[in-house]
Amino acid sequence: MTWSSRFTIAHGRPGSFVELVDLAHLLTDGTDGTDGARPAFHVVVPSTPGFGFSPAPAATGTSPQVVAGLWRSLMRRLGHDRFGVQGGGLGAGTSLRLALTFPDDVIAAHLNFSNLVYDPDGERESDPEAGAAADRRRTKWAVDEGGYSHLHATRLQTLGVALNDSPAGLAAWIPEKFHAWSDRTSSDNEIALPMDHLLTDLSIYWFTGCITSSIRIYRESAANPHFAAMEAPELLAADVRDHVASVR
Repeated sequence: MTWSSRFTIAHGRPGSFVELVDLAHLLTDGTDGTDGARPAFHVVVPSTPGFGFSPAPAATGTSPQVVAGLWRSLMRRLGHDRFGVQGGGLGAGTSLRLALTFPDDVIAAHLNFSNLVYDPDGERESDPEAGAAADRRRTKWAVDEGGYSHLHATRLQTLGVALNDSPAGLAAWIPEKFHAWSDRTSSDNEIALPMDHLLTDLSIYWFTGCITSSIRIYRESAANPHFAAMEAPELLAADVRDHVASVR
C-alpha cells in the first residue's frame, strides 16, 4: 500500500462524519474504469472532538491546530506514516494545518473550501476589477451569513443551552445553515442534499447533546463550512483522484 492509497477526510460543522459517507464509498470503490486506472483508497474518517460520538475536549485549547496533531497521531497508530488529507469547512482548516505542520507526513492536501484569498495565477493583478468584485461578494457573504460564527465564538454556552433544551430550535438552527450554504433547487428553493443524511446528522447532534461542544471550536479558531461531500460527492471524489494522480 503506497501513501497515495491512504487518505484521511475531515468533516465540518454543522455536519458530522455522516456528511462524508457518500464520498468515502466512492473513494474506497476500486472498480476499474474503462482505462483500468481507478485506484481504491484506504479512507479514515475521524470525528472531531466534541462532535457526535467523539467526547468533548476536557480542557480548553482544542483548536484546529491541536486536532490536526490528533489526526496525525491517529494515522500513525493505524500504520499510515505518509498519507493525503482532504477536508471542507472546519475540516479544511484542520487538513490544511495538518499539511503545513507535518509536511513529511502529509504528501498531498485537497481542500474544497478555503477562507483565504486564493490567487495562484495572479489574476488579481491582471484583472483588478474582477478581484474587487470577488472581494465585494466575499464581504457581502460575511455580512449576510457570518453572524453565526461570532455568536458561536462569544456566546456558545447561552446558545448551546437553548439548543440542547429545544429539539425544534436545534432543527431550525442546523438545517438553516445547510439551506443557506448549499445549492438549492431552482423550482422550490429546497435543500439539494440527501434528506436521510440531514436527518441523521440532526439526530446525532440531538441524541448526543453535542451542540455546545461542537461550536466550542469556534472560540478556539473561527471557520466557515462548505458541504461538497454531500452536495456533489461524485465530483469531489473525481477531483481528489485527479489531485492524487498529479502528485504521485
